[in-house]
Amino acid sequence: MRKLVFLLPFAIILGFTLINTSKIETVDGEKFNVKINDSTETTIIQAINPETKLPVYYYSKLYVPACNTGECKIIDITMYWDIYGNYFKYTVPKASPLTKANHVEFKKSDYYKLHIILTDTTSSLKTLKFNELTEKQAGKRFKTDGKTGASIKFIGELHIKGAVKTSHTLWHIANDEAHDKIARATDKYFHNHKDLPTLFKNEPKSSTGIIKLLVDADRFNLTQTQYLIKSIEDNKIELKPIKSSIKNSFKTTNKDNVILFANFCLRNQYKSGKAKKVVKSINYLE
Repeated sequence: MRKLVFLLPFAIILGFTLINTSKIETVDGEKFNVKINDSTETTIIQAINPETKLPVYYYSKLYVPACNTGECKIIDITMYWDIYGNYFKYTVPKASPLTKANHVEFKKSDYYKLHIILTDTTSSLKTLKFNELTEKQAGKRFKTDGKTGASIKFIGELHIKGAVKTSHTLWHIANDEAHDKIARATDKYFHNHKDLPTLFKNEPKSSTGIIKLLVDADRFNLTQTQYLIKSIEDNKIELKPIKSSIKNSFKTTNKDNVILFANFCLRNQYKSGKAKKVVKSINYLE
């Protein structure tokens, strides 16, 4: 039985670090492999809450190189996805921090930037190939980082100077094959478990329904929170009418729910100062 190290819904006092103190018991569900590159795979594991019998997240323990030259330090990171395949968060051992060019360790602000980058499904990293991350191969498509001489500096886009290859590697792990396989695993799970409890008495398919449900956001478990967010996105509910309700959902005491809502705002380009404060407050090092 595995202890969940991140139950962090919305309610927090902004400005304080989000420490992973809330824990729930989970058991491993379905496991499947996804490709990292042509020669490497990683195993993604579904985590199930034994009380609700519902999936709450997916995770993978990763040991991957940030480059293909052998000069880069191995990335030691645990990545989490929500039950629909969206990047959720990551943790890194304090003893093995992420590094940039010349083995310079990440600063606190770099971990925050990396989270923002991984939530951006429209990033130019999506179409940029790994072998384009050098000055010679990039040509005039991107300006290069003058300090390192090799990594590309993305114009007008959040980036981590000296860590473009790390960002590229982790972005594709977070957003490529894993997304679709996780979504299918969750869909299959729900279809195969006809006795699962109803998540909500009424389906949240309108702004009015969403607003009514968000009043009780502090009582949502992780699965309910993700289901609600998915309903907002799938039903293309306009964000403006539910703006106040979304703000209120950041006041919940469940830290993981806080992160889920912050990611929702970032993923949908919904400008929220509170969402950014949440991401800055996450404790990425464990």
